[in-house]
Amino acid sequence: KIAHRHGIELQRMTVSAEATFDRRGVTLAEDIAVPFPAITLTITLVSGATVAQIEQLQHELAMYCPIAKLVRASGTQLTEVWNVSAPTVAS
Repeated sequence: KIAHRHGIELQRMTVSAEATFDRRGVTLAEDIAVPFPAITLTITLVSGATVAQIEQLQHELAMYCPIAKLVRASGTQLTEVWNVSAPTVAS
């Protein structure tokens, strides 16, 4: 929705997550307030967008994404790694 709002065409976007998990809670060893202390999202994007448009997309995604807000509010450190490339032109 954010990309569409700014006229950014996304040719492809994938998101993968890697999390650190504190197992002490599920093993009943200890009550853990933050079972996932860190999550790293790797966002791979293919788009002809400008650097400024990508920066705006990143900024607004952090502002409006309800899942990211929930994760951050839980005390989990959420790191985003963006891999952005331009579309290739077939010859």
